[in-house]
Amino acid sequence: MSITMMELLSSVTQMGVYSQFRAPGERLQRFFGMQMGGPSNTSQYSRGRMFSYGYFNNNRDVATFRAPGTGPAVVTNQFLGQVVGNFGRIHEKKILTYEMLGNLRVFGENQPLDVGGQQYIQRQQKHLYQRFSNAREVAVRAMLNGSLGWTIDNANAGSLTPVYSGGDVSINFNVPPGNTGQLQDAAGATIIGTTWANAAADIPGNLATIEQTSEFLTSDPISHVWTDSTMWRYILGNTAVQQQAGTAATAYVEWNKEEETGPDGKPIRYFEARLKCYPHLVWHIYNAGLNVGGTYTRFFNGTQAVFVPEPDPEWVAMGVGSEYVVEYPGAEAQDQKGFFAWGKTSDEPASVQLFAVDNFGPLLFRPWSVQSATCVF
Repeated sequence: MSITMMELLSSVTQMGVYSQFRAPGERLQRFFGMQMGGPSNTSQYSRGRMFSYGYFNNNRDVATFRAPGTGPAVVTNQFLGQVVGNFGRIHEKKILTYEMLGNLRVFGENQPLDVGGQQYIQRQQKHLYQRFSNAREVAVRAMLNGSLGWTIDNANAGSLTPVYSGGDVSINFNVPPGNTGQLQDAAGATIIGTTWANAAADIPGNLATIEQTSEFLTSDPISHVWTDSTMWRYILGNTAVQQQAGTAATAYVEWNKEEETGPDGKPIRYFEARLKCYPHLVWHIYNAGLNVGGTYTRFFNGTQAVFVPEPDPEWVAMGVGSEYVVEYPGAEAQDQKGFFAWGKTSDEPASVQLFAVDNFGPLLFRPWSVQSATCVF
């Protein structure tokens, strides 16, 4: 390819290196403490990839009154149950040849040679971490949907691509049918009978019934709602919401912009709000999304709202498994729990190889705690 003398001899000013979008957030997994190393990770109990947990339910029955002089009533022993499964496994690597690394300069404004490509390697490590973080965010969102599926990648043996619905393989988090769609109350009646896109819908009444249903199912009150700005706009425009707030005031009592550090170290902004007509519910307005099944998909699509109690390891946690890892030939195998990343060099060709593995799975101990509503239909 021919170039001009001006192109050959010109001095290029490097203005910096930028991403075309911020790193996706970890809002859902952080909310539940399910991020890598988060407080709800169960790694201290884990060994291997198989897991199980049991059920021994608390009691709502009332003890039997007996007449004087009579013996005790016989009470049936409480049922014991067990769930058995396997954690999902992610394992990826990158190969960075020194043929390429040896001729790089540092990314950034007018920087010198990047000796050995160290800065470039660090950026690739961060990129690999973000992929694993994204996988956890998708898994947590799928848990709230009630199922997670995978399609088999026939072109890449042993690989599975996660999808929210369908797929060749799927797991069920056992969220009851009445806790999805338009929801059902304790008597089996539909809760959301009118779409929330209709300003005349009784949203405050629906919220009251949803909370009562949560008390019936789990004795845990609903504390949080996850949705997007499309749904929030319907709620703010709702006649009953406005009337109960007062016609001369806003429909919300709080609407705050919050901020946290994203996987790339940059701030990520999001919004939380409370309605005057139902002030003890926190609304999380989350518009982000990820490439799921090869297509950018928002976590909430303008029709959904997910109602949950305060996060608690009693009803939800991130299960973390382990596997043996050999970091380089001749090294002793070590049992590594959850997310683990390492690197090694190779001589054919001279290269750096970056590895990461993660064994994990959201555990929904109390599936009745999640009410994943379709509010616009």
